[in-house]
Amino acid sequence: MLRSRYRLSTVVVDGMHVTVPPPLPDGSSPIMPLTDVKGGKPVEIATILADGTKLDFMSKSGEVTFSLIVKRLAFDGVGSGKAVTYRASLWNTEPPGEIRASGQFGPWYSEDPGRSRISGTYTFERADLGTFKGLQGILSSQGKLDGSLHHIGVTGTVRVPDLRVGNSGHTVNMSAEFRAAVNATDGNIDLQNVETHWGRTTVQASGEVEGKPGKAGKVVGLELTSVDGRVEDLLDLVLAAKRAPLSGDVNLKARAELVPGPRPFLERLKVVGDFGLTATKFADRNLQSKLDKLSQSAQKKSESGAAELTAVSNLRGHVEAEDAVATLRNVSFSISGTDAKVQGTCNLESERVDLHGNLRTRGKVYVTETGFKSMLLRAMSPFLKHREHETFVPFKITGTYPDANVGLDLFRSK
Repeated sequence: MLRSRYRLSTVVVDGMHVTVPPPLPDGSSPIMPLTDVKGGKPVEIATILADGTKLDFMSKSGEVTFSLIVKRLAFDGVGSGKAVTYRASLWNTEPPGEIRASGQFGPWYSEDPGRSRISGTYTFERADLGTFKGLQGILSSQGKLDGSLHHIGVTGTVRVPDLRVGNSGHTVNMSAEFRAAVNATDGNIDLQNVETHWGRTTVQASGEVEGKPGKAGKVVGLELTSVDGRVEDLLDLVLAAKRAPLSGDVNLKARAELVPGPRPFLERLKVVGDFGLTATKFADRNLQSKLDKLSQSAQKKSESGAAELTAVSNLRGHVEAEDAVATLRNVSFSISGTDAKVQGTCNLESERVDLHGNLRTRGKVYVTETGFKSMLLRAMSPFLKHREHETFVPFKITGTYPDANVGLDLFRSK
């Protein structure tokens, strides 16, 4: 026996506010009776217009963890137990920009809304990263989505052609391809793979964007890997100087965490990792010259008589960055036949460096010095650490880049 149907042409909903509660203590979802697959008498609506709809996703403590304001929203072909076609225009608040999406939604499962399916395509345009203190640039993204509200698979691309971080003197053209899973019921994101490119460097990342109990906002956590990237590309992200102090290939493995809040980007970023560089050269000839003198190596000259960039080998170490200060530990390298070990700090905002280390060199260190410094070194020579045919010379690199000073650190406390 055929059941009668209600048929409506257009329904306009004004000021709709949907609150999505958290899962119940047993893990199940609260019943939310909208258009339900288990509904009673069938109702068909050709088009529903619901501009200005607001969706709030609640935490177990009753706080709003994630909100969406839908500027324009339309559903076509709404009927009991059927998927509907949707068209939506949303305003994203952080970073501010417009998201447009279209596709299929439903059917709606009132007893477990997270099972309701959604698919389609999206674009995210003119997102201003300047809303985050310490960042500049306009972001755009596009991609596809498919899955349930609990687990929406998203693949897409991101472009920021004019990214600038902090006080950096460089604007970089950054692009990325990503694969992620979004939980629309709480706003958390599982970043399964993100491949980011700028300059001659590619960084692979995976991680999560999720809320923390008792804390507002979302925390971004990433595992980062770069193979055969360029160290100057990494340094250009944070340094104001036109030329990075080092150039060369870099391998990097690190864990990064970005916490929410009003502080500048570099102060909210925490990075812990290890790095290794090959085919490395100092770009600062003045710095190179001073290190050469300390290592008792004559500075090489090109045919024109200008100083060449001297190669550094086996440069590796550990870095921990927090509150815009990078702490370097266990850094070692070889230069001009001399081995060096360094540790200290670099302020990523002021670019002030405070590095201290030791050079292991062969022979008498004072042969490369003249005048008062030579006399001083002769007097201090008995206090330098000696082994057979070797001398350990303490040195320091201090000041503000690119005008940092390199010198002996004879009176450093041990």
